[in-house]
Amino acid sequence: DELDRRVAIKLLHAGRGAPGREQRARLRREAQALARLSHPNVVQVYEIGETLEQTFVAMEFVRGVTLQAWLAERARGTDEVVEVFLQAGRGLAAAHAAGLVHRDFKPENALVGADGRVRVLDFGLARGHEVAPEPRPGGAPAPDLDAPLTATGALLGTPAYMAPEQIQAGDAPLDARADQFSFCVALYEALYGERPFAGANLERYVAAVEAGEVRAPTATRAVPSRLRQALLRGLRHRPDARWPDMDALLAALDPRPARARLRQLGLVLAAALGVLVIGAGVWAAVRSWQAYQREAV
Repeated sequence: DELDRRVAIKLLHAGRGAPGREQRARLRREAQALARLSHPNVVQVYEIGETLEQTFVAMEFVRGVTLQAWLAERARGTDEVVEVFLQAGRGLAAAHAAGLVHRDFKPENALVGADGRVRVLDFGLARGHEVAPEPRPGGAPAPDLDAPLTATGALLGTPAYMAPEQIQAGDAPLDARADQFSFCVALYEALYGERPFAGANLERYVAAVEAGEVRAPTATRAVPSRLRQALLRGLRHRPDARWPDMDALLAALDPRPARARLRQLGLVLAAALGVLVIGAGVWAAVRSWQAYQREAV
């Protein structure tokens, strides 16, 4: 109040699977780590606390829209989409460098500010409930791919964007390559207008991922082969077959090095053409002088 600073407040509601003391301590440590992370593409966290039996996080207030809403506003060019995702990717890379894994990256969890800057938010702040999936009763329908899963689903995240090892993790730890998979699903969807793997439910989705069945794009947008190959590598089933880290993926997606190489090639070709023109001029001048001397003799 004294500083007249507007902040966003996130409340982590208590429920049937409310975290115990150990989970709350881990949540606090994670929020503290994120609060120490200062990066232009990550929402700044100011404070974490508890009030009325609820855990709250106070963070930067951003004037803008979610990346999902930004994509839906109007048709976006390939370069425009890639540039926005590169910003989000840099935020993920910065978090990974600080030892944080997002676990639920999707277009709804990134904000495009009115200033054009992208901020990633919700870095696994509710991961205290992460346990092995509970078996469903016989005949129970598979979870909706678009439905966020929380404590009642025994998984955190949104299945349509989750890496297969996250869905089937059990007690196994996850690393940053799970975020890389989610990032590639989101960017693929933004470029092609559909997700890379078909599947109306969780089982079919996981089967398509395990088989590497990336469906052929039906959109008319021309996506450069370089981008598609970079995404396909990030979407591989085995984490060790993906890019080694987000920085490597972003370098493969960034069009600027390729453009710089084209400009350099253009300069070389222009210089070579200039040399040819000058050489042709000199040759013509020499021939003309020789002809003149013969006539004079």
